[in-house]
Amino acid sequence: MEIPIPRDAPQDSPETLFHYLEERAFREKTDLSTIRVTVPGGYLELLRLIQCFQCSSCPNAEEARTQKGHCLSWEEAVSGWYEHCYLGAVKVIEEHRILRRFPNRTPADLYLFTLENLDLLRKAVCFVPSRRTITQNRWKLRQIARTKQL
Repeated sequence: MEIPIPRDAPQDSPETLFHYLEERAFREKTDLSTIRVTVPGGYLELLRLIQCFQCSSCPNAEEARTQKGHCLSWEEAVSGWYEHCYLGAVKVIEEHRILRRFPNRTPADLYLFTLENLDLLRKAVCFVPSRRTITQNRWKLRQIARTKQL
């Protein structure tokens, strides 16, 4: 089996070539030119998420499907996923300046990481006290220490 490789495809390594081909397929299928992924397999995962949005019980897609009475068209799924899922997550990533802690990563990389590790992150949040709680506890500990010294 022979697969034609475009002339503009990078020839550095197989990984670079696969990433290039993934990105090209993603762009052709979605027409989304602003999303950039650096993680191997990331573009394929984004396509899978759009497919899930198209016919699943995703709450973000439910309203559009109810109006239509069936699965969304591919174009509707792409724009709906982009507007209701992806952009909202990217907005939070940018507002909290999370990318500063992850050099050489993109908002799409962090979006995929978050989705992949959602359960783990939810569990971790339960064990991470807020700054306010830490400050209050320090104050209480100081009060207790002072009381015991008297």
